[in-house]
Amino acid sequence: MRLFAACTLLVTTATAVVLPGLLRAQTPAARGSASTVAHADRPSTMLDPGTSSRVAPVESLDRYERGEWTPSIAPLATKADLDYLFRAAPAWIKARGAAQQSRRRLAFAGYVLELLIAHARDIAIWQPGQFAAPALEKACEILRAGPAVPGELWWHAGSIGLLEQVGVGSSLARHVRHAEGRFPAEGRWALARVALAELQTWPERRDENRFSISRELEARLTHAFTTAAVLEPFGPEVHLRWGYFELRRGRIAAALAQFDRVGAPADVHLRYWLHLFRGQALERADRLKDAIASYQLAVSDAPDAQSAVLALGAALVEDHRPSEAAALVYRMTAVQPAPYDPWDQYLSPDARFLPLVIEQLHRAIKP
Repeated sequence: MRLFAACTLLVTTATAVVLPGLLRAQTPAARGSASTVAHADRPSTMLDPGTSSRVAPVESLDRYERGEWTPSIAPLATKADLDYLFRAAPAWIKARGAAQQSRRRLAFAGYVLELLIAHARDIAIWQPGQFAAPALEKACEILRAGPAVPGELWWHAGSIGLLEQVGVGSSLARHVRHAEGRFPAEGRWALARVALAELQTWPERRDENRFSISRELEARLTHAFTTAAVLEPFGPEVHLRWGYFELRRGRIAAALAQFDRVGAPADVHLRYWLHLFRGQALERADRLKDAIASYQLAVSDAPDAQSAVLALGAALVEDHRPSEAAALVYRMTAVQPAPYDPWDQYLSPDARFLPLVIEQLHRAIKP
């Protein structure tokens, strides 16, 4: 409670600030802008992002295959665009002969993936009964209709990252199973299962009730942590997530023990999460000075990131250093655009690798 009280005091000195405890009150699917999807009875064409003229979906697909990656990802106008694209897929994949079918199958699935990534913030199209998640599943079916090729691994990694980002748990579970079936030796799928189980523990209740989950979900999480923790190089991230899970359910000593096993990761996201969560654990253990030091490390990992700035500010207020706290908050709110906050990626760990994944996918698709 004292953290929230102190943050509330800080927020009165700034504008447009969200309490860190509310940053993840909803799953990632709750973020983003309103959908720009039009009615499905429009002509089956898309806007060319370079000219604002309308082009046939298959023409955009041809440009994508040629390596015109960014220009070919046209704004999605209607569900009919995707329906037309999928109807055209069999003939398009076969058009250049049997030797090219595996690559063109990957190109088609890659195009659909990037098209949907471009619309990750269109909340309406990812809701149950809407077309975005089924379109990704249909692209996966087309991809799995042929033999697995090495570049396909990147497609599955990208799909999992996207589904983590939009918070569609049912589709995410199916894609993880498909990825495991196609590339059973890939250890990252075990980490994806950790993220999938974690996703089911959100949103948290914003009241005085202690965090709690069902025994079945707790067992599934524990199994996912245990399985993934022994796989290199994923152990540090698994122990970090395990520690945060223990922290959320009030087991401070267990949380700190897991954090101690993380080490000093090179990944800035992992460092930030580690310092932020360790600070929270130390503060709840009444080790305020140590908590402040950990929060300061988080701020140095990602300068002016909202979650660390407000956590540090609250701790400084608790430590009777309100002027320092106010200066931190004022500086954060003065930065425009708003600084990147790694906390925003916590529930979608694979999404932070999407640029790398897409780059590797392009290399596999290029003729």
